[in-house]
Amino acid sequence: MTYHEALIGADAIDKTGTALPSETIDTCLDCDAVLFGAVGHPKYDNDPNAKVRPEQGILGIRKALQLFANIRPVTTYPTLQHLCPIKPKNMEGVDFIIFRELTGGIYFGKNIPPKMEVLQVMNVPILKKRSKEFPTSHFNMHKKKKETDTG
Repeated sequence: MTYHEALIGADAIDKTGTALPSETIDTCLDCDAVLFGAVGHPKYDNDPNAKVRPEQGILGIRKALQLFANIRPVTTYPTLQHLCPIKPKNMEGVDFIIFRELTGGIYFGKNIPPKMEVLQVMNVPILKKRSKEFPTSHFNMHKKKKETDTG
């Protein structure tokens, strides 16, 4: 396995003036997987007028890599239940996946590219393309999980 480091977020701003250098996008596109860490720094927390912010790197890399879903598996492990603030009887057998859309109107506002088909959901613009991709990826992951569980 080979690792390549790339700049993003606060570190990238400090070293290059941008939250997402083009070299970082190129590095990520050339890799099979991306291990992502934190992007912020306290010095950027209290300046709402900053023109460049660390989180712009996150939004930019999601867009560049065409990532549209945040996938959060939730499961319990008996050996760790004593660390959970929820009563053990309520945690037994918990095993599900939360899917959260990452690139629609909530993240990018109303800056939808022209000529894109847009749906309005709860007064938030959603790309029609994403409205199909998101549930399809969700369904496929659950189908794969079910096959693995019953396998």
